[in-house]
Amino acid sequence: MASSTDLILARLATIPDVAQQTAIFVNMEGPLAVVNIGDRAVAIPCSGFYPPLTGMVVQLERRNGQLLLTGPAVPLDPMGVMVSAGTPKALVNSGGVEYLLGLRDTYSPVVGDKVEINWATAIIQGKVTVAAAPVNPTLNLPPAAGPLSTDPVFAEGSGSYQGRWWMNDVWASNNNDGAWFYGGRIQSALAGASISKVETYLPLMSQIGNVQIGVHSSGSQPGGPVSVSMLTSLGNRSGWVELPVAFANYLRDNAGGIFVAGGTGSNRWKGTQKDALSGALRFQGTR
Repeated sequence: MASSTDLILARLATIPDVAQQTAIFVNMEGPLAVVNIGDRAVAIPCSGFYPPLTGMVVQLERRNGQLLLTGPAVPLDPMGVMVSAGTPKALVNSGGVEYLLGLRDTYSPVVGDKVEINWATAIIQGKVTVAAAPVNPTLNLPPAAGPLSTDPVFAEGSGSYQGRWWMNDVWASNNNDGAWFYGGRIQSALAGASISKVETYLPLMSQIGNVQIGVHSSGSQPGGPVSVSMLTSLGNRSGWVELPVAFANYLRDNAGGIFVAGGTGSNRWKGTQKDALSGALRFQGTR
């Protein structure tokens, strides 16, 4: 039976040995590239861009203990400026580095010429009249934030629950809870919105005792009671009443609606059948 040490070593052996570093290319010796790594010259296989130019900074990879030259360490600028006009090779500066490259026989180099370079063949192609101007891409930026619509989101329905849903008016009393339902209207209206204020419209019919208000998780009226959260005391109970922003954030991200419960007394509001604005929500914020 293998020891725990043997198992650990076996697992370590399965981890790929991969690393990257740079070096300076010297020349080719047959199929191998000679590069200077610090103060040491090594010959390694060459892959990808082949062959590099003497003095070029190149990228090396170590794969399972074996070094491999994969190409230039930085993108090569296809343009350069003539430094000295020799023949059959001339000195050109490209990207701040000078290279000794061959020439096309149709081009007579002049110091200061802007020239095109073919890095695959290490040849100066000739003088250019103008370098291509960089094209500024069109970025698909998100639209600037704007105000939310001030149109209210109307409730699809309302009701009171006393062991069953039994009327459209909304009650909050000793024995009754009430709720408004919105289907998917709130999520559609608030998709992608950042909300700073939320209000609901309460068409009050009677007010006695304490009331709590919160959110529930039913898009439409269920067969039984709703699941409630974020209950908080309700002070003003008539007209447009401000609610916690956390209510709007919840309803933006989840199906649900507004819930009311009374501990004592009797609080009643017109339902959606008597007042279409009952339970309507309006929001301030940006999108």
